[in-house]
Amino acid sequence: MCRHESLDFLLMQPLARVDDRGRHEQTPNRLLAAANATRLVSSDVRVDWSGMLKNTRLGQLPEPWIIDWTDAYCMTGPVFYLTDWGRLPNALPVAVSDYLAQWLPVWIEEWAESENWELIAELLLADACLPEPGYHLEAWQKIAAVQRLNGHIPFGGQPASDLSGEVVRDHHHTAAMVTAVGALVQSRHRASTDRAVGS
Repeated sequence: MCRHESLDFLLMQPLARVDDRGRHEQTPNRLLAAANATRLVSSDVRVDWSGMLKNTRLGQLPEPWIIDWTDAYCMTGPVFYLTDWGRLPNALPVAVSDYLAQWLPVWIEEWAESENWELIAELLLADACLPEPGYHLEAWQKIAAVQRLNGHIPFGGQPASDLSGEVVRDHHHTAAMVTAVGALVQSRHRASTDRAVGS
């Protein structure tokens, strides 16, 4: 990744020295997001990643059968931030990786049945951040089946009949998430294929 050291210094070094970041009331996911953003531009910031993870829903490794829609969204954020969106797939503790490897397929199948495509995209992205992604071809096929020719992917259920500004506003995040996970899956798959060919 290209860095501009002078810009990094101007933007983040003073902020990294401020000890007030933990005093503002924030959700554990937001604290992880801020820590990851700081990590990207400041190598001397010390973060208790495991301690922060323990405060999240995912860090508690809840019984997988009680996960609801809100919980599922809360489960993906820590994966994104701890792994820096898949760049550091081994940054997740083994117990968390194993938990997700076992239960993500179940949750993906469950929310595919209810046609929550945005949440499916989030779960697929979390899967792509794992040390050994499952890729879940069937979920991708279901997303492809509801995607319109112009790229529109609904938040849930069938695609909207038009693409008025309101529809785009209400559904744009699904398309953005699917695009992000598609790029990461391609990158991870290509890297694993290259390693297999090189070995």
